[in-house]
Amino acid sequence: MTGRSTSAASRRALDRLAALKNDPARRLEFAIELLRESDDPLVLHQALAALGDAPPEQAADPLRRLLQQFSSSPKRDPGGLLRAAILGHLDQQLTNDDLPLIEKAVVTVEWTPTDNAGAAVLRAAALVALDRLDPELAVAHAAVMLANASDPRSTSHMTGEPATTAARVLTARDQWPALLVFVQAADGETPAEPLFEAIRGLDGVPEAVLVPVIANLEDPREVILLGLCDLVVAHRGGPEIEAWLAGFLRGLSSIDIYRYLLAAIVASRRHDLFEIAARSLAGEFDRNRLAAALETLPLAVHEPTATELLKTLQSRLR
Repeated sequence: MTGRSTSAASRRALDRLAALKNDPARRLEFAIELLRESDDPLVLHQALAALGDAPPEQAADPLRRLLQQFSSSPKRDPGGLLRAAILGHLDQQLTNDDLPLIEKAVVTVEWTPTDNAGAAVLRAAALVALDRLDPELAVAHAAVMLANASDPRSTSHMTGEPATTAARVLTARDQWPALLVFVQAADGETPAEPLFEAIRGLDGVPEAVLVPVIANLEDPREVILLGLCDLVVAHRGGPEIEAWLAGFLRGLSSIDIYRYLLAAIVASRRHDLFEIAARSLAGEFDRNRLAAALETLPLAVHEPTATELLKTLQSRLR
């Protein structure tokens, strides 16, 4: 088939797929037909989108065939976006027979002119797939990916992948020692996305071990501060964490992060955290901080001291 006829066929396929948007059953049937017959990446992306979140079983074999096809001809899928989408749609239908392709994908690096760590999104998708089939092997790959987070040949500078997904996999598998080592070694050059995820995964670390690590984490990026907020609210607490939180609240210069942390504390319904915030606010006179507190404290209906504290803060703003 000539390039022109191929392009025309692709346009017709896309037009028909769009025309079937109000007929879900026929649209799904046609999408599976395209997966079987088309080799145009643009058409295939749209067909995958038409499958929805839970593709039927009859889509599995065409998806496997396409994964094999584009793994053998990776130049037709620059960046691995199509292969990553295919893996995502296979998801629940993955079997051990798929392991060889997944293991190949999880270590696939394909340089592109815009990204030295090309196919990072494919490696991330393959790690998720591997975690479903062989969690122990997935944890090992995730630890390596996270260790290489600062290497531009391994981790995309645009997305932080696959290190970001690696941190999520390690968190889900309660592999906090690997996360702790990563956070301990982090510096200003560490990609923000995987560091954020790693920090949030430390909620099971004993406070005596955790506090020295986060206390020495001097990273002013807001996404990192958000990760610390999520961590301290999720952690089971204790005197060392509470002392760190009190100092963290006092030292926050970003009003947005300050407001976020107060809102998270209120939403957690944890009396211990609310008391720390209340003690901090008792000595607070900064108008921006007072205004942030007045936005969040009315939601603390479960705290008996919240009403009186609100009156005090309101009087300071008059």
